[in-house]
Amino acid sequence: MTASPKTRSSAPRTAAASAPAPGGAEERLAASASPVAGAASTLSARVSVEGPRTGPGQVFAPLGDDARSPGGVGSRRHRKPPLTGLALMADRMPEAKLESGVRDILKDLEKHGHKVLAFHPWSSKHSAGGWPDWAFCTVRGFMVRELKKQREKPRADQQEWLDALTAAGVDADVWRPSSLLSGQIARELARLAGLGDST
Repeated sequence: MTASPKTRSSAPRTAAASAPAPGGAEERLAASASPVAGAASTLSARVSVEGPRTGPGQVFAPLGDDARSPGGVGSRRHRKPPLTGLALMADRMPEAKLESGVRDILKDLEKHGHKVLAFHPWSSKHSAGGWPDWAFCTVRGFMVRELKKQREKPRADQQEWLDALTAAGVDADVWRPSSLLSGQIARELARLAGLGDST
């Protein structure tokens, strides 16, 4: 039996409908994806060569420790360990408490019959600047000491006096809270009082 013309013409129409038409949705999608893929490839290549960057107008920033610049404020590699124990106490001690400790040692020495003559100006307002805070004297020697907080440095005029006195043969130095907490002040005053070696 011979197929009718209507039956023969229906097969080509079905095949044509299943094939993607030129300029259809799938072709347009593939064409639009190509520039995006190219841009992503270019960005990936740039990052691999130049490394991650941050700054105004940049798209991304690295996270974690890589975001911290070496030696910067947030760098874990160069962060100092926190102070503990005596180091923390010394760092927080005001100069007034350091001076109080010196006075207590002098009183204790005198109480046990080992007096050390000590001079501390009531106020340096009307005196020449730079002279050390304390002067100590016994028949065994003479020394001067400048009192400073743990991280504080002598002023220029104070350092000038300390250097000149040292050059003249005077025992001149700086006491800090760590000097009190370590027993250095007590040992040096005891040595001046004749109670043995300070080492």
